[in-house]
Amino acid sequence: MPVGVLSFECTLIFSNTSLIQALIISLVIGGAVVVSAYVREFNGRLASLADLVSGEQLAAEEREDAAGLKDSSARDSSAQSD
Repeated sequence: MPVGVLSFECTLIFSNTSLIQALIISLVIGGAVVVSAYVREFNGRLASLADLVSGEQLAAEEREDAAGLKDSSARDSSAQSD
């Protein structure tokens, strides 16, 4: 939320309510802005972590597949030599 919007909201609050109520409402609005920024940051980090984990899982599956192919080809060649 841009600072101009917050100051406009605070101006409206100050003109219509008492000083203490205006301060409380301003703190709530500011707190909501800060919390939403932290939530967005956390969601971004969580998404990047999920991408990293899925990439690692995919790489592990590819390594297992490659190892499985090597094992099966080694078994096939030893079976043919017998």
